[in-house]
Amino acid sequence: MKKNIKLILLIVACMFFIAGCKDKEATALEYGFDEARNGYVVTGLKSKDEKKVTIPESYKGKKVVGIAKEAFKDTGILVVHIPKTVEIIGAKAFENAKTLVNIDIAEGVKEISDFAFKNCTALNEVKIPSSVESMGSSIFSGCRLLEKMSVPFIGKSIDSKRDEGLVGYLFGNENAPGMAELVQVFGEDSDSSPLEFTYSIPPALQELEVTKGNKITYGAFYNCNTLKKVTYTSEIKYIEPYAFYNCLLLSELDINNIDGYIGEHAFERCGSLTKISIDSDVEEIGEYAFTRCASLKEVIFEKNNKGLVIPKGCFYHCDYLEKVTLNEGITAIGENAFGYCYFLNKVQLCSTLTSIGKQAFYKPITEKSQVKLTINLDAAKNLTLIDDYAFTNSNISGVVDIPSNVKKIGALAFAENKYLTGINLAYGVEEIGRSCFENSPILENVNIPDSVTKIGDSAFDGCPALKYDSSSVEIDYLGNWVIKARNKKITMASLKSTTVGIVGGAFAGCTSLEKVIASNKLVYLGDMAFKGCENLVTVSLGEGIQYYGVYAFYGCAKLKVGYIGDNATYIGRGIFSGCAALTKLDVPFLSSQIRQVNEAYLGYMFDVDIYKNQARYIPATLKEVIVRKQMVIGNGAFYECRNIENITFKSGITLIGMEAFYNCESLTSIDLSKTITKISKYAFYNCSSLADIYIPKTVNVIDEAAFMGCTNLTIKCEATSKPSGWHDLWTTTDKIIWGA
Repeated sequence: MKKNIKLILLIVACMFFIAGCKDKEATALEYGFDEARNGYVVTGLKSKDEKKVTIPESYKGKKVVGIAKEAFKDTGILVVHIPKTVEIIGAKAFENAKTLVNIDIAEGVKEISDFAFKNCTALNEVKIPSSVESMGSSIFSGCRLLEKMSVPFIGKSIDSKRDEGLVGYLFGNENAPGMAELVQVFGEDSDSSPLEFTYSIPPALQELEVTKGNKITYGAFYNCNTLKKVTYTSEIKYIEPYAFYNCLLLSELDINNIDGYIGEHAFERCGSLTKISIDSDVEEIGEYAFTRCASLKEVIFEKNNKGLVIPKGCFYHCDYLEKVTLNEGITAIGENAFGYCYFLNKVQLCSTLTSIGKQAFYKPITEKSQVKLTINLDAAKNLTLIDDYAFTNSNISGVVDIPSNVKKIGALAFAENKYLTGINLAYGVEEIGRSCFENSPILENVNIPDSVTKIGDSAFDGCPALKYDSSSVEIDYLGNWVIKARNKKITMASLKSTTVGIVGGAFAGCTSLEKVIASNKLVYLGDMAFKGCENLVTVSLGEGIQYYGVYAFYGCAKLKVGYIGDNATYIGRGIFSGCAALTKLDVPFLSSQIRQVNEAYLGYMFDVDIYKNQARYIPATLKEVIVRKQMVIGNGAFYECRNIENITFKSGITLIGMEAFYNCESLTSIDLSKTITKISKYAFYNCSSLADIYIPKTVNVIDEAAFMGCTNLTIKCEATSKPSGWHDLWTTTDKIIWGA
């Protein structure tokens, strides 16, 4: 009996095995096949009524390696399983399979051809295996209900560039019903104009997973404003420019593993991001990478050993950003990096920070910009520069400590800060820019160390609470600096013997001022310091001044002698502009700096840009000029200075430039040093009052017409005959004495 039972069971098992084999064979026989080089390719279904398709792994003992072009086109299938043996899915293989809801593609497929799943309008989710190496154009064209995708890469291949690396490439540009128009940027042309393509994508696409690759290409997700979540399962080294630009709904994105760079504008207008943590391995961030991320509230820069710079406009106009944390390794904050972040209230700096750029934390004056900012600048111990407008209207509250390594605080750097109460400048700060603390209404205390050598004009204007040195009833001092004349009716200013600087505009508009006296400790005279002091006659500022600001004596109509000391290293343009009574000018050089030969013409002192215009601006009263240090007399230095009678050079002149004394018709004498080597053409053209001149033998070049029109001139030459380097037409006079 037991033997019979065993026999029966064996027979039943064999029957099931045979039936199974028949079913397998029957399944295979439901498909059409074409033989290929390395196996068989499925060409389609024999029955159009099939709903569930499981493509076999083999046929007639060989692998099934592909799905032919249009194999399942226009079928009513619901589900398809593609086995691991299949390597290629042909073009339009599933086109118009409008009932297809599930595609199961096993690892092993290497290529998916153009339009493979075109108009599979029921597809909601799809996963392309990581084995895929190439995806054709528009493989999901017209798949209007697609919400979730997993792909090995974005575009044609893992190495896709330009337009082949965009999300839109997967969907194509056919205007299918129910699809949404998507304009994507993939680069710039030679004129920096954007290169664009217009695609049609599913309006419901919300999630996308990328399983391979270390790079997100230029503009890959540009304008994908329906995406909420993007996941990268591999380590991303590079996010190229505009990669996620205008992904408005993107709220889930892990960029913590990036260890290369983030390109410019990469996340601009990602309006749903709320918190960003920048990985410690990020080497570079492009300009405006996160600008206008409207919901962003917190940014953390992890400790970085790459010397990371926060670039220009990086978080510009992130209106609701509240907190920024910079850990060690961050070296610079670029221009407008956090500009227009209206609600920023806490910034943590680090010791490796060396510079804060222009408008880095700038806020415009609006109703939104009322939030107080807490920031500890002293934590940035290696900080050297706080640039122009860095904290303008940023609402810094309390006392700010400026560390000792800071050399320069730029123009308007802390202006318009209504909660700022004090500034402690450590010894080492050298320069305070113009209007630096302007319009800070409750600023009371500012200490200025002796290291400060320059304070720009209006640095403390609009600071009514500021406590000045009370030792003078007419002049306000901060430390050893004259800030302003408290009494605009002052007639005489005798500055404290310790005074080292006069802030720009300090005495501007003091129309009654007649005399000013300072000691040799004065080293800085600010821009427009005495502008409009129309009755100023006597100026005795010592010999120590190094910096003479622009328009320093502008409009001093009664000033007769313009004097600049030998210690000058910089002379501002137009320093004596509008000094209509000037009779004598005694200066070390004629330009901004002694080496600025291109500006070395008299008109520079009177705000003339081109030397040939200077006759109209130089006062007619100016008769005498003394130049003490300049060795090169530049082109047109005294061009058309018709009223000047005496010019004295106290240093060894080496060269006289072209037209240097052109038409100086009142010039009577000039002494050329024995160091001079060249006199350029037209140098003394029409100096009709010049009586005599001595030319030493060091002069080896005299150009054409150098002394043309000098009708009263007698030339005495140390040389015994005309040197070969003298032009044949170097003069028109015959009054030449050789060997003098």
